[in-house]
Amino acid sequence: MSTAATIQMTEQGLLVPRALLQNWGEVEIVQRSNYILIKPRQKENLQEQLVQEMKAVGLIVELQATPPPVLTPQERVALAQRLSQGRPLSEIVVEERADRV
Repeated sequence: MSTAATIQMTEQGLLVPRALLQNWGEVEIVQRSNYILIKPRQKENLQEQLVQEMKAVGLIVELQATPPPVLTPQERVALAQRLSQGRPLSEIVVEERADRV
């Protein structure tokens, strides 16, 4: 939507009626080689602002995770042996799907 307005060039600079920009809040002025662009200022990081607002109202809660325990090489070997017992999962899946084919 565009609005016609009287803009004046004075010794002080370019005068734009405030009524044109009243709903914009802060404005950003971008100078190009053959024109000047006046636009509403964009929030630097809209995503971060939204996350902060959601945290403030309780929609996001940061969980305090504890890091996993550090294992010695010997503990890793023992754990690997214990978890490697049994059949591969792929074999179990193939057996369960055999009934459906």
